[in-house]
Amino acid sequence: MDEARLAHEQLGAMLEQPSGVLRVSLPVDLATFYLTPIIGVFARHYPGITFECDLTPRRVDLVAEPFDVGIRIGKLEDSSLITRLIGRHSHHLYASPGYIEASGEPAPPTDLAKHECIGMLRSPIWTLHRGANKVDVAVRGRFTLNSVGMIRALAVNHQGIALLPEKIIADDLASGRLRRILPEWQKSPVNIYAVTETRLIPAKTQRFIEFLSSRLMEV
Repeated sequence: MDEARLAHEQLGAMLEQPSGVLRVSLPVDLATFYLTPIIGVFARHYPGITFECDLTPRRVDLVAEPFDVGIRIGKLEDSSLITRLIGRHSHHLYASPGYIEASGEPAPPTDLAKHECIGMLRSPIWTLHRGANKVDVAVRGRFTLNSVGMIRALAVNHQGIALLPEKIIADDLASGRLRRILPEWQKSPVNIYAVTETRLIPAKTQRFIEFLSSRLMEV
């Protein structure tokens, strides 16, 4: 798609519905637990767009592979790609009532070192904040993994304390399957980005990024 055509499409996008195939790379857990209903609403707004969504833990090559946009969480590698901040995830500490009954509830954050903590791979230190205060805790536990969904499931099944995005466990909180602990402490918000190969993008991609940002900035 040449530059003149893209520029024309961008100018006319306010007058007509964008259409075409939108190819998106998405993080598995974010898509499964949070983005699916948002994308569903977007699809109803723009019936001319069809979707090819690739859910994978790997970071796809947006130059070599045919994706219009990739959604990324956390620190990004330096590259020539174009990044747009579209949201943030707040992380808090959660455990099941069953775990708390059996093992007690940590009082200061340093007590976490004495508990079963369900952590992400390569993240043995949990950095927590309360206002201007900060504490680093070297956590331990029988489970370390690379799936937020499985961390959540293990926490619900009384296997330990988890540091999770609030939106992903909202239903578990409402039902009482999980409880927030050390409520004054939290992890620094994690950024969510839309990544494209170039700044010059079709209207379908631009509308998608804008729509996600309008929802995810509320996270």
